[in-house]
Amino acid sequence: MKLNKLFLLALSSLLLLSGCNTAEPTSVEVAAPPASLVLYGDVTADNPQLITLDFPAKVTAVHVKNGDILQKDDILFTLDFSDYLLQMSSKEKELEEAQIQLKNLEQSLNPQLAQYDATSENLALKKKYLQQGSDPEIIPLESELELLEKEATTAKSLYETNQELFTNGLLAQQELEASEQAYKAILQKIEATSSAIKQIKDARTLEVNTLSNELKSLKSQISNTDQEKSTSLEKLRVQIALLEETISNMKSKLDKPYLMENTIIAPVNDMVVYDIAVMNGSDLSSTNGILGKLLSQDSLYILADIPEESLSLVKEGQPVSISLAGHTDSQPVLAGTISQIAGCATLKDGDTVVEAHIQVTEGSKHLKAGLSADIIVSY
Repeated sequence: MKLNKLFLLALSSLLLLSGCNTAEPTSVEVAAPPASLVLYGDVTADNPQLITLDFPAKVTAVHVKNGDILQKDDILFTLDFSDYLLQMSSKEKELEEAQIQLKNLEQSLNPQLAQYDATSENLALKKKYLQQGSDPEIIPLESELELLEKEATTAKSLYETNQELFTNGLLAQQELEASEQAYKAILQKIEATSSAIKQIKDARTLEVNTLSNELKSLKSQISNTDQEKSTSLEKLRVQIALLEETISNMKSKLDKPYLMENTIIAPVNDMVVYDIAVMNGSDLSSTNGILGKLLSQDSLYILADIPEESLSLVKEGQPVSISLAGHTDSQPVLAGTISQIAGCATLKDGDTVVEAHIQVTEGSKHLKAGLSADIIVSY
């Protein structure tokens, strides 16, 4: 019996000890994953460069294919535009011959004919001054007159206000007289400027009449042969001006950053060629002068659509994660930033969306124009 009591006592002690060592269950807080939004977009190029020529040429060789990445001075196409260069050379020879004819004709002219031409040009200029109001002596005076008239309007208003204040005993006579003198001084300037303009116009009219009479006198002293030479001289000058303009335009068409001698080259590093529109033997007249397009790898960005109901969750400067189509281990998840959100919405496939520009900050070398992308925005 005593043994049983001892056993029960020991058992009770063990139970008490085990009860004291039992710990209360603790709760573990697990951080909730951040909320995220998935947007869909495409890799887009900013300001692609159209490779085009606006003169006749034929493609003799194509050295690239769509999607090739090129470095500066890499050759895309070889061209033959020898006919165009020959045409330009012909125009240059024609110009040279016309200039020689002009020089010879000028040397054979009657001195009075040269005076006649100079007087005629001077008369035409002075008539233009009067008819079009383009006289360089009058223009600044007319501008000054316009300013003076505005000042006069302000000064008159001030003077009339001061008169009323003076009548009501609210202004000293000295201040009234000062505003009156200021107004009258401006009126005097207006009168002087108007008079100067009239004097110049009168002088121009007199000058035109004098030149007209002088021209008639010179014409009576010039023979018919001299007059024919004068006409030929004027025609040659017009012809030379047209030839110079034509040659200048032809040369400007050859001044393109991607044209070097008879080849089309990449103007800078890391250019991608696409939409090639020609093949060996192509005549550029059949493609409207278009050979293809170039885009810079540095200009690639992602254009994504934000659904209107999610617009409040997205803001400029927000970091994003980007997965490109066909994502593999060799194409890791890219990092980027929402650089711009459009100021207006558009309708696409029946949904209202707002476009967002996403600049890739890490992994931009994996971008290829036209690839689709999933953009994860955490908020």
